[in-house]
Amino acid sequence: MFNYRCNKKNEFRDWIYLVIRSTEIAELLLYILDLIDFNGSFYELLNIIGFTPDPILNDEEDNALYGIAIKRFEDVFDMPISKSEALERFKREFPFIYLDL
Repeated sequence: MFNYRCNKKNEFRDWIYLVIRSTEIAELLLYILDLIDFNGSFYELLNIIGFTPDPILNDEEDNALYGIAIKRFEDVFDMPISKSEALERFKREFPFIYLDL
């Protein structure tokens, strides 16, 4: 059975590792290191980072998020781009998340 909560935490941890690997140590925000072993709630996450994130995404990044919906739910309706384009953008923006489609 697919464990949605566990999968989200694995994806989050994979993202943290990507940030660490791709960021110069002098530019790495200290709270990123605190998130390596994070297993708490969204509310606890906000307490660690000290602010509420407000994503400012360009169209390509925003459209890549449809890839997450496709990955989790397979059928997504009313997307502004095609399924194949969304998956391509998803793979480019989130190379650390494996798509099994």
